[in-house]
Amino acid sequence: MQRYTTVLNKASKGLVPLILEGSLVKPSSRLSVRTFSSNNSTSDNIFGSNGKDSSFHSNVDSAIGGSTKDENMQRYKADKQTAAKWLDIGIVKKKGRAYDANSSLIPIEHSIIFPSVQCTSMDGANRSIPLDLAADHKVKLVVFSFKHYGFTLVRSWLEPFLQKFPSSEVSKNKIAAVEICFIEYGFLAMAKTVFINSIKNNIADSQFNHTYLTFGGVTDFASQLSLPNVYTGYAYLLDEQNRVRWHGCGEATEEEVKTLLTCAQQLVEEQQTPPSTGHHHKNKANKSIGKR
Repeated sequence: MQRYTTVLNKASKGLVPLILEGSLVKPSSRLSVRTFSSNNSTSDNIFGSNGKDSSFHSNVDSAIGGSTKDENMQRYKADKQTAAKWLDIGIVKKKGRAYDANSSLIPIEHSIIFPSVQCTSMDGANRSIPLDLAADHKVKLVVFSFKHYGFTLVRSWLEPFLQKFPSSEVSKNKIAAVEICFIEYGFLAMAKTVFINSIKNNIADSQFNHTYLTFGGVTDFASQLSLPNVYTGYAYLLDEQNRVRWHGCGEATEEEVKTLLTCAQQLVEEQQTPPSTGHHHKNKANKSIGKR
């Protein structure tokens, strides 16, 4: 059953089809969303209007233990409540905050590998992120979004991180900060240059070499990380092996930014441990990952 999404603007009483899901359209709190199926039936997107999505962390926990990746992806895609939350524009009223960021580093034994994304750099080169990042990067902050609103939200994570760890610190502490901009439909790759130019106009020149664009594959990517909503933006802190050691979403609070910076520094120190001390832990982590 094919599905279409339209937006009802209460002010103008007009219907605007969201044909270009990744077109950096700015949603507002004055928009309400209804999902239309090909049989002309409709259903309101239901997402708890009060409080945060408390099921998110439990979904991640279930992804870590027991079930295979394919099973979790299929479960995520088939769940109607998950689909409703994914498309709920009401997240805007909560500044994109679907859940609270981690208050400390995720232990290695509870971490998952960040999925690799085939991307295009701002100079048109093909890259696989985070796999193609320099091998000597011990810590990587990856921020990503699917809509313009989410794109604006990730600035609250990225900018203070870059202030704390500027380019001069990258070679010293082996820290990288990259951004991925998702465009939902693969066929829009024919307009790749248009999207690249649009992104360049909205980021600092210093970030051109650290910003990437990707077309399609949104559902598969979202299911691997159990992402709760398409409109918000996300921030993930990875270690040298690309394991997720911390994550947050929406507009960052001052306390969450402090935690992010502290966790990044802790990761640097953790991975500067001599091989004789850290070897056992790495083997244990890799073994647990292989069982998933």
